[in-house]
Amino acid sequence: MMAAHDMNLDKLVLRRVLHSILRSLVWNKNDWAAEKRLAEDTRAPLAQILPAGTDQELVEIAVRFAGMFGCAGLAGALTPQMSCEEWLECLVAGGALGVADVTFHSSGSTGEPTACPQPLSVLWQEVGELGRLTQDRRRLVSVVPQHHIYGFLFSVLLPAQLGVPTELLPPFPGAGLSEFLREGDLLIAFPAFWKGLASLGLRFPTGVRGVTSTGPCPPQIIEQLRQQGLDAMMEVYGSSETSGVGYRWDQSDAYSLFRFWQPVALQQTSPDALIRHQLNGLMAEPVMLPDEVQWLDERTFRPLRRRDQAVQVAGINVYPQYVVSCLKQHPAVEDCVVRLMRPEEGDRLKAFVVPVDPRQADATLRSALIDWCRQRLKSVEQPRSFTFGTQLPTQGMGKLADW
Repeated sequence: MMAAHDMNLDKLVLRRVLHSILRSLVWNKNDWAAEKRLAEDTRAPLAQILPAGTDQELVEIAVRFAGMFGCAGLAGALTPQMSCEEWLECLVAGGALGVADVTFHSSGSTGEPTACPQPLSVLWQEVGELGRLTQDRRRLVSVVPQHHIYGFLFSVLLPAQLGVPTELLPPFPGAGLSEFLREGDLLIAFPAFWKGLASLGLRFPTGVRGVTSTGPCPPQIIEQLRQQGLDAMMEVYGSSETSGVGYRWDQSDAYSLFRFWQPVALQQTSPDALIRHQLNGLMAEPVMLPDEVQWLDERTFRPLRRRDQAVQVAGINVYPQYVVSCLKQHPAVEDCVVRLMRPEEGDRLKAFVVPVDPRQADATLRSALIDWCRQRLKSVEQPRSFTFGTQLPTQGMGKLADW
């Protein structure tokens, strides 16, 4: 194994992250020819490699990639006419390899995506714990984007910690995965991917283990995968804001805190926050847990529910989850999600609703829900926009997305 404190960022890390972001772009467009070009020619201009009409998306990628490694001021210098290698050389010259923090973004599943800087020392500290838990693995196979904190930890830093190879695959479940996997593999994925493998009935080779994170994986899915031959599943609990908090190998067990965390009570009640013991011996500032949890003892816990997160509407705190609970009581609503409008949309709440009967006319149901909310909610709590669909909007890893 490689000691975390001996490791710094290098150009290979930047290359892996940039390729991950660009691969996500071409995968979302189902352009497999572009993926091949991306892998084979790192010196060609990106405008020639990527699908036509992606210049604006490349501008956004440049902003995120440069900002991730402390070089936000260089984003404008990264153009579609440059190659991957030229992008990398630009950031290296700008000091990206010497940054103390790596900045990730939350998924936006409960609101606008937010920047979440994480000290590199904190990331290596967590990888030290993950290496202890996965030290018998011979290869890592990941379908998680490497620019996501989960993917960065497991498929960029952890392979270096363990000294094992990594294989990166598209985030789409397929029957061919059974032939690709082999004994000693650790398959790194997310709940929607695991659900897809369970529905395919895929058989796992002996000795393959899994990791899941980014959100709860239903116990019945894990049990189905175990019946299909998966040796074990490690669930990792955390968020972009906290990084990893705890883990468990059995879905019937409680989560165990990683050893560097200490629970604390900020509200004179049960512990609702954590303090990290850092590698330098100092204690970090407390961070709030993303969920309300039940503590079984000072080292084990069970998540109960997301914390109510207030948003400001006309200067008043409003709780979108309360509005969701109200809408779900309507007999025509199967599921829904509520969030604050983007600035260009307005300054009130909006709702995405999955009707019980998808054949029901949008206008009819919209009118009924407006009346329903008017009778039960304050004016600032009432959604001013309703969108309808057969399922809630999600992004690549199955988390709720904006619409």
